[in-house]
Amino acid sequence: MKTEDAASHLAAIREMVERSRHDRIRTGDIYVVWAVVVIAALLGQVMLDRWGFSQPWMAWFMTTPAAVAYSIFRGRQQANRVFTYANRVEARTWLFTGLAMGALAFGGPASGMLPPAAIVPILCSILAVALATAGALYRYRPVTGSAVLFLIAGIMSWFLTWQLQFALFAVVLLLGYVVPGIWMMRAARG
Repeated sequence: MKTEDAASHLAAIREMVERSRHDRIRTGDIYVVWAVVVIAALLGQVMLDRWGFSQPWMAWFMTTPAAVAYSIFRGRQQANRVFTYANRVEARTWLFTGLAMGALAFGGPASGMLPPAAIVPILCSILAVALATAGALYRYRPVTGSAVLFLIAGIMSWFLTWQLQFALFAVVLLLGYVVPGIWMMRAARG
């Protein structure tokens, strides 16, 4: 390959990476929406438990569909953009992260194989992997920092009551999802 051809190919690759990063930054709202919905579910579960509701975990079934619907809507809105390899890897990472978390959060306690107090530590650890992947794909340090934050929260959660786990999880969602999401939205605006 000639030097001019190699330079041209390298420039095209760099442009694709930058376009991918820019496209990714425009999706900061998804982080914010998911954080708000999960915090609402956490608060809903705590409130239903305090009110003596026999199945307080139903709060998750009342809130999670809103975030799923919003994510699908936003995905379809962006369907006209060119999907790069990084976009596909990230999309599949989040799809299977969500499916794994759902199976764990609902299947584990329902089968009696996983105590409810183990859910938040494991969910934080799973989210850390997905966030680290997204941060590495786009070289976006705030998302990589969020991964570290979720991993630390996951470790700490093993030693807390479920109520304190929920409180920690809510704080980590604010710091690890809402803050980077807002930064991403601001960067996309200009």
